[in-house]
Amino acid sequence: MCINNPKPKSHKTSLFSTHPPVEKRIAILRAMAMGTDYESYCAAYAQVMGKNDLPKHKKKTKTV
Repeated sequence: MCINNPKPKSHKTSLFSTHPPVEKRIAILRAMAMGTDYESYCAAYAQVMGKNDLPKHKKKTKTV
């Protein structure tokens, strides 16, 4: 296992944490009253977490 850029010790979350804390996750879900698509999730995440560092979602295009 190799970790190139570990978070500083002052960071409050675990080094292996990949999700927001449960309280924040619940707040994000409650803020998603607009819909359940990825854009709504990103907007709710940004509102609750105070940042928008999620990857951009690529919209699928229909081929006929």
